[in-house]
Amino acid sequence: QDSPMEGGTPQSQPRPQPQPQLELAVPFPIFAYCKKPLAFDILVPSGHFWQHNYDALFGKEWEGHLVPWGQKRDVAFGRYTASMCGSMKSIYNRDLPSNVREAMMDLSRSLNQSEGATSPLDLWTLNDYSTNTPIPGVHYFPMERHPEFKYLASLDGYTCSTRLEKLLAMESAVLKQASTFSSYFYQAMQPYVHYVPFWEA
Repeated sequence: QDSPMEGGTPQSQPRPQPQPQLELAVPFPIFAYCKKPLAFDILVPSGHFWQHNYDALFGKEWEGHLVPWGQKRDVAFGRYTASMCGSMKSIYNRDLPSNVREAMMDLSRSLNQSEGATSPLDLWTLNDYSTNTPIPGVHYFPMERHPEFKYLASLDGYTCSTRLEKLLAMESAVLKQASTFSSYFYQAMQPYVHYVPFWEA
């Protein structure tokens, strides 16, 4: 080791300089299609606009799929992918189940067993969450057939559902689950004008 003494004379040693600390008042924002209220993300349309060819689906030919209100089926309808929506615990009533898709499917199953074909609910996930296997008797419905129903339920999954912007084009009554998630167009919507909120009770 080098000695701090050279020729009997103490040599001054350079003192370590303090490193500047990078302190951020807020985290760096990222682009996202969905966010929570306290997030600093910048909201943008989701990739589903490109993946599902949104403009082509709801172009001029879409009018041929619309059904007059009096001819729609008097049913609340929805098809979903099963997801564990733990973050979807109601902010209004903590006694509500945290997984709204599972809860609505259980309610549909109960009403189907008691009322059969006259059941007002047809809300199902296409797969069982615990096994990821198809649910017998539950079939996929393309978007072109959704206008057949008077009521279309928008239920969040892991985050806000990307199905909502499509349901708004069906000329049906959209039942939107109340949640703390928001997407880029949510501020332009008004409850009981563009949708009917539920899951607040």
